[in-house]
Amino acid sequence: MKKRIYFIICLLLFTTLLISQTKNYTTKGSIISGGLISAEYYKQEWNNGLHQMKDFTLDFSPYFGYFILNKLNVGLDFTYRFNQVKYIDIDEVLPDIENSYFINPFLRFYIYEGAFLYSKIGFGKTYSKDYDVLAENGYFLYENNYLNYNIGVGYSIFLNKNIAIDIIAKYYSFESKSEVYFNSDDKNNGFNLSIGFQIFIPKKEK
Repeated sequence: MKKRIYFIICLLLFTTLLISQTKNYTTKGSIISGGLISAEYYKQEWNNGLHQMKDFTLDFSPYFGYFILNKLNVGLDFTYRFNQVKYIDIDEVLPDIENSYFINPFLRFYIYEGAFLYSKIGFGKTYSKDYDVLAENGYFLYENNYLNYNIGVGYSIFLNKNIAIDIIAKYYSFESKSEVYFNSDDKNNGFNLSIGFQIFIPKKEK
């Protein structure tokens, strides 16, 4: 019984600490800076496994934000994305590689304690190398212009007064347009989970 009481007291103290930290660091004039990293992998097979596609994506996004109002943060992140797709046809491997760069304005609104709503829109360019036996040099090179949308929810877990771990679950949508490679348009969307660190710099009290 005593252990339960001690546990409840510790839990209440910890929750109170989180609330007080969040209130102090999400006030108008405060600053956040940090970075997010996410990875995705999926595999698709058809014709009884004779044909396969393996897709791996890695994102890294450093960012900076400013609280224009209490709990409302406006900022900008710069995203680098690496994507590799392998098409496996029996014993032949044909990889496609993309390197992408984005500039993304974003919004965060802290709704309760460390929980926040998240959205961003981004613009960028992708440089792709598609290996193909029909190409003169063994591969095609082309560029895409990208537009992307993200919306989701997240939580900041404070490690101390200034540093927090961010976890964000989001839905994303990417639209691309290529005028070099078959004048094609492309669109994909899905869900992912990002984790990163964040530094809170509170507004200086006068």
